[in-house]
Amino acid sequence: MNDSGNIHNEEQKNIAKRKKDFSRQLGRVLRGDFLHETTKKINKYLIIFLLMAIGYISLKYEADTLAEKEIKLKEGNKRLRNKQVTLTFELIQASQQSKVEELLEKYGINLKAPTNPPYVIKVDKDGK
Repeated sequence: MNDSGNIHNEEQKNIAKRKKDFSRQLGRVLRGDFLHETTKKINKYLIIFLLMAIGYISLKYEADTLAEKEIKLKEGNKRLRNKQVTLTFELIQASQQSKVEELLEKYGINLKAPTNPPYVIKVDKDGK
């Protein structure tokens, strides 16, 4: 009977000790003491982590800015390409013989298309 009484007393002491440790730990958590001890141990790592996080955020911002610029430049390039095609078409239209004759008549310029075909003038190397 003495052994069972001792075991029962030890269990009671262990339970009381666990309750006391729990209340002590809970008190440390509520006071914030555990943070101070923990941050002392990992202070260097927190600083490195924060610097890396700031670097990541700034790189992400820079990448987004560059992506937006790229999109705007591609759109501008499309517009310029379309304008170039349009101007090339208009130039080809304006340089056609019938269009030139029409413009000459419209502005009253008295030029007519030649009726004789062109001929080649040959010159000797001797100058004769």
